[in-house]
Amino acid sequence: MKSSKNLKIIEEIVAFDEIVNYRGGRYYTSLLELVRELRKKQTTAEQIFWELVRNKRFLGLKLRRQHQIGTYIVDFFCPSEKLIIEIDGKIHLGSNQKKKDISRDLYLKELGCKIVRFANDKIYNDIEMVIKTISKLV
Repeated sequence: MKSSKNLKIIEEIVAFDEIVNYRGGRYYTSLLELVRELRKKQTTAEQIFWELVRNKRFLGLKLRRQHQIGTYIVDFFCPSEKLIIEIDGKIHLGSNQKKKDISRDLYLKELGCKIVRFANDKIYNDIEMVIKTISKLV
């Protein structure tokens, strides 16, 4: 009974194109294929940022790119600091996407994560400000 109730809740939360798996008595979503695809198709701004922070180049911190947290995929995640870094393109300016971002951010903050967002143009035109802002958060 409890398993079917859990499955029903998950089906309501998880988008229909995600895979729901069963492991160790629990249902979970696996976005691994989507994560891999997003890593292959990074935006130019994400590529620039990744080159600056990969391999612990930024303050010796380990960052992960396109990292799954719950049913969400964040652009960059620093586990030791519970810091999420989002690099937003123009799609995030739309009202529908803004609502989704607010809902997503609330969930991630409930998990104790800090979230910082930068527009693509900040990466292109003022990367020093981006790095300083992140430095202040860690």
